[in-house]
Amino acid sequence: MLDVYQDNHNVMVDVQLPGIDPKNIDIDVENDVLTIAGTSGDTKEIKKENYYRKEIRSGSFRRNIILPMPVKGDKAEAAYDKGILTITLPKHEAAKPKKISVKVK
Repeated sequence: MLDVYQDNHNVMVDVQLPGIDPKNIDIDVENDVLTIAGTSGDTKEIKKENYYRKEIRSGSFRRNIILPMPVKGDKAEAAYDKGILTITLPKHEAAKPKKISVKVK
């Protein structure tokens, strides 16, 4: 699950990645598409156990998010805290709101 939101200067993306080692996460921005990929869990399979239910995922994942506006991908920052990955992407100057003053004649 993820959230995408903005302020005047940045687009932020919060992604739930509980139990994922941040060293196993790759983040890429190209053509205003954010790609988050990585691996989760233990990749070895236990054959001797007879599972009744197995909902804990392991393996690789990849998510592409089309960003709502142009960003400066080379200035992006990422932080991981308590299972939440937060990516901050500065908006491109053309995408930032502009204040226009009214001149009185």
